[in-house]
Amino acid sequence: MMDEKIVGFNHESPIGLSVSGHFRICADVYESLEDEARTRKVSLNTLVNQILSTYTRDESLYERLGILKLPKDTYRLMLQLMPDDKLTEFAKELIRHWPTTLMLARSGAINVHAVLNELRDASKLGFLSLYVADRNGMKVISMSHEFGPKHSVILSAAAMGLFGMVGIHPSVTTTDSSVTIEY
Repeated sequence: MMDEKIVGFNHESPIGLSVSGHFRICADVYESLEDEARTRKVSLNTLVNQILSTYTRDESLYERLGILKLPKDTYRLMLQLMPDDKLTEFAKELIRHWPTTLMLARSGAINVHAVLNELRDASKLGFLSLYVADRNGMKVISMSHEFGPKHSVILSAAAMGLFGMVGIHPSVTTTDSSVTIEY
């Protein structure tokens, strides 16, 4: 039988409230967590909080909604095989079917805050890196990615659709590896 360690854990909620809990986990899992925390240069507490938060807030919701995760190489292959003239149509269909349910499930509303959260979630899934800033009274959202120009077309159209849902019509600039939105 494997030795177990008792691990203390403080959960930091979005409003800064934390609680103390104690869990028993296998020693090899604990060591893996320590290694991962060192690799990411975060505390063990932060890593455990991120993992539990991701599972309870994201993974269980994705499972209930039937959301499929796929490897990046598979997505790249799908992009390669998709005709250029279907990219924008594909993005519009994604927006028509995908985010409304997630935004309502997570935020209880479809508003600009929910749209920004959807972009943050896309970032968590690895489809983009997100940077949000306020510049000269305007919101600037920069999304960089590694999937090439076809993904930029899809990302641009999807972002326009998301923001259009909340009555915002931003200016959009694209490159082969990024999309920048300003409103």
